[in-house]
Amino acid sequence: MRYLLLLLIINNSFAIDIFPISKISELPTREAVFSLETYNAVELTLDCSSFLHGLNIKRTQGNDFFFLYESECYQIINDLHSWIYAGEEACLKLDFVAKDWTLEKKVGDCR
Repeated sequence: MRYLLLLLIINNSFAIDIFPISKISELPTREAVFSLETYNAVELTLDCSSFLHGLNIKRTQGNDFFFLYESECYQIINDLHSWIYAGEEACLKLDFVAKDWTLEKKVGDCR
């Protein structure tokens, strides 16, 4: 029983990812698919054109997909475009357990 509780705590501690985003660019080969530039070794692709809208997250230890509704996908694009155009950066927080996300202007380190 103690091992199961420890395993649940360990799994839930990795359920939230935070990505600092400094640049957004549309992929030239696909409409409404964007590459999000981060400072860490993670490749983020925001796909608003496929049947399943969401974020493709490619890491060295594996890949993840975070589902978004179409309106959420375009909200992220619009906010990022306006903030980055104004010279600001953003923090994207993904909660895989609650299936929730937050996008905020970057102030200091993303936390």
